[in-house]
Amino acid sequence: MTVLIMMNNYFHDFAVAVLISNLILFFAFTRGLRGELALNDAQLTVVYRVAKWVSVGSLIWIAIGGAIRTYHYGDFEWVEAAGKGQLVALGVKHTVMGGCTIVGLWLQLRMSREFGHRISGRRESA
Repeated sequence: MTVLIMMNNYFHDFAVAVLISNLILFFAFTRGLRGELALNDAQLTVVYRVAKWVSVGSLIWIAIGGAIRTYHYGDFEWVEAAGKGQLVALGVKHTVMGGCTIVGLWLQLRMSREFGHRISGRRESA
């Protein structure tokens, strides 16, 4: 059971990294690289769909893994960190990861608002 809880904790951190990386790449494809790499609607549709499902999957794992992690927090992370004098580092880590998750959720909602209409076919005519 201990190994499963430890793996959950690692995958929980990994899900935050995947969420942020995914959305940064999506932003680069749609905004930052537009001048150099103009995506047509078909390409943007594929990128959007993949980015959306990676983000949603990451957010789901963050929620589920976070619940498991919180439940076992006192037994695994707190005791070990307190014994090694790492409570400040642990607090900083969780603050950064929480901030990344909030930014990732905000970027996901923004991405859905900006590009979801292209997928649904309700694109405004130029």
